[in-house]
Amino acid sequence: MGRFTDDLLLVCVTLLAAAGWIFSKFAVDESPPLFFLGVRFLGAAAVLGLIRPRELGTLRSMAGVRAAGLGVLLAVAMMIWVVALRTSRHVGTSSFVCSLGAVLVPFLARFAFGERVPRSTFFALPLSVLGLAGLALDGSAHFDTSQLTMLLAASLFALHFTLIGRAAVDLPSLPLTAVQLGVVGLASAAVAVVVEGPPPALSARTWGVIAGSILVASCLRFWLQTYVQGRVAASHAAAVMVLEPVWAALLGVVFLGETMSPRQLGGSALVFAALLVQRLPAMRT
Repeated sequence: MGRFTDDLLLVCVTLLAAAGWIFSKFAVDESPPLFFLGVRFLGAAAVLGLIRPRELGTLRSMAGVRAAGLGVLLAVAMMIWVVALRTSRHVGTSSFVCSLGAVLVPFLARFAFGERVPRSTFFALPLSVLGLAGLALDGSAHFDTSQLTMLLAASLFALHFTLIGRAAVDLPSLPLTAVQLGVVGLASAAVAVVVEGPPPALSARTWGVIAGSILVASCLRFWLQTYVQGRVAASHAAAVMVLEPVWAALLGVVFLGETMSPRQLGGSALVFAALLVQRLPAMRT
């Protein structure tokens, strides 16, 4: 497959990721967030394991440890993310804050692997800071706590995004994805038992939302993302992911009835502009 096909698959990943925001928001409004996260990721890992069980045996001991380590990092990021989502009042703005992790990817790739930081990233950085201020500052010039928490999650996602790009080159995508999702599920379930107590009784609608989150936003999204990241550079993949918050905001309007204030629209536009500026080098290749 060529660059165009890889980019098209990454666009599909952004759509699946945006759908995950909607599935998750519906779910955490009716169930404890960590319980939902544990069920979602354990279910996703089980589905992927059942699809090709023999591939799980292709991970040797050190490769399994490497995959599990990435899973721990993803688990911490996802638990912070789901708590921020639970307290967030607006999926669209939260998705734009979370997308700021893409601006951090080139710096992390430079630190971890010596990759060159594109000049465009330095132009994107101030735009992203101004955009974050527009999204997270309230009328009293105080930061929204949920947005600060989401920014922390974004930083950890950026680190995971950088590291998984290298791991996916050497390891098969399906077992790598299954192991990571399994670790996220186990960690989330364990923390949920301690923090949230016994699992609650959920409605059939909520279980349906969780099932959609497992199959669409977890299994298909993370497997496809891991596969494509093994084919393209981390900085390039992060640049294409610019579309995720746009889709999430649009889906929030359609399914959650959300609207944005002028300040939120301005902040979102600045974040989107920052991500587009960062995308320029990849557009020229």
